[in-house]
Amino acid sequence: MRLFIHFTAVTLFCILFSCSKSEGTDSNMTDNEETIDLDSSPVISSINIDASNKFAGDQINVTAEVSDINNDIVSYEWSVSNGTFETETNQSIIWKTDDNVENHIVRLVVTDSKNNATTKSENIRLDFAPQTFQKIVEAEYYRLFSENKILALGEYIFYYSAEATFSNGVTYRLKKFDFKGNEIWTKTYEDFPTDPRNVNTLLKTPDENMIIDIDGAIVKVNQEGEVIWTYGNQYLKRFSVMENGDYFFIGSINGNASYHILTPDGVLVREGTIQADYEIFGFTDVLKATSQDTFYALAYVSIPDSPSSPGAIVHIDSSGDILDTFEIAYNPRTNGRFFLNEKKTITGFFTTKRDGNATINKIEITDSGELINETEYTFNSYTELLNVEQTTTGEFLIGGTFGLISRQTKSFIAKINMNGGIEWNIENGNNSDLMDFCSAVLELPNGKIIASGSTLSGTNVKGFLNKYDPEGNSQ
Repeated sequence: MRLFIHFTAVTLFCILFSCSKSEGTDSNMTDNEETIDLDSSPVISSINIDASNKFAGDQINVTAEVSDINNDIVSYEWSVSNGTFETETNQSIIWKTDDNVENHIVRLVVTDSKNNATTKSENIRLDFAPQTFQKIVEAEYYRLFSENKILALGEYIFYYSAEATFSNGVTYRLKKFDFKGNEIWTKTYEDFPTDPRNVNTLLKTPDENMIIDIDGAIVKVNQEGEVIWTYGNQYLKRFSVMENGDYFFIGSINGNASYHILTPDGVLVREGTIQADYEIFGFTDVLKATSQDTFYALAYVSIPDSPSSPGAIVHIDSSGDILDTFEIAYNPRTNGRFFLNEKKTITGFFTTKRDGNATINKIEITDSGELINETEYTFNSYTELLNVEQTTTGEFLIGGTFGLISRQTKSFIAKINMNGGIEWNIENGNNSDLMDFCSAVLELPNGKIIASGSTLSGTNVKGFLNKYDPEGNSQ
């Protein structure tokens, strides 16, 4: 049953205010008539889905146009056939769709105070995202080969580079891509130091921000590329996180091996030199040791009593005091990295250069320095390591450059299993180019692999950002 009330504007006014027709009133006045249905349901005019350039698994913005003549809506109830809500308000949602489903349904139910409900649904089909891609990243300046670094945060890839001309100095750029290879934005930083040209690392912080490591300064930026703080004029390579959340950096002060402890807000807590009975030229990596607030630092050194040991793993505490030293037969200066495994052994990767040739060497030692095994990798006469990262399953992804000589090379990516064997490797470029390099490689949360680098042929320089499946395939 529906209830209607018919009234005129004049009649309603007289009822409310006890008025009557008085002298001078126009008896021929025409009443404005209006009919209101007090039992009407809300109206959902439309559900609008912004799905342009979207794939299954993407976030989708959905809005609704809703009205109610009585203005007594009491609830909005959204539902979807799959996925989850990232955010939800009355008339809008951000919907994270399922990446394994192409056909999706979104539904809205609007109810008023008299329990009148209106329902509207919309269907949408989203293509599956490309599993792989190969993308060219154009450079406006001469790009140095070792200066492309990448990092995955959340659902985005951050690509960092230094671009330089011999006359205009250095321009640093941070690019943000989604997992499909779509560029979202580019940030340019021109007020950083202009003399140094090395972008050594792009590191994730525990609070989901980034540390950009540049010769001469470290800079913390957020996921929108905004600078949070800068700590300058020191050569800092990498950091590990202390028990209290502070950052323990290894680096150098005026050529002397050093450590720096910074709070997450960039405030210096303590710094000092690391003294040894032998000369420490510098560090290339640091990781947390098994005991509290002690660290392993990978150093290139000169040990008089052991001239065949150009490298060392130095066990230090948070005051920079050396607790122990493990000598190694490889020089980590050229992009050496090491990792602490679950079984408490240490795996290290190095480039060994002799007589114009180069090889990659992998070693595994105990946490007391005893050698367990070592492996050598060569793809040609000259094989140089530029980056190595560990996967979630304990394997390793390595990237670098190889060729007959160091100035005519191709880039490579390889996956190394836990026994040291090569599961697969990928080659890019050709030896007729001046140089091809893979300077960064990492595993995404879904197991896919991202690699970046550049191709130099004279002053014609192009960067690349490639995505592969876990088996190294590019479709």
